[in-house]
Amino acid sequence: MKWLKESSVVRFFRYVMDWTAHRDTIKTLDILTDTELNDIGLTRGGISDLIYRSQSSRN
Repeated sequence: MKWLKESSVVRFFRYVMDWTAHRDTIKTLDILTDTELNDIGLTRGGISDLIYRSQSSRN
C-alpha cells in the first residue's frame, strides 16, 4: 500500500509543476501585444486553448 501513497504524492507534485508551468506560459504570452501574438500565429483568445491542448496531447 505504501507505493500507492508515493504514487499519489508524485502525481500531485507533477500536477502542481505542470499547472505552474502552464500559468507561467500564459502570463508570458499574455503580456505580448495583439500584433506580436499575430506574428506567431496566435490570438489572445487562443492562448489558453493552445496550452491545454498541448497538455491533453501529452496524456
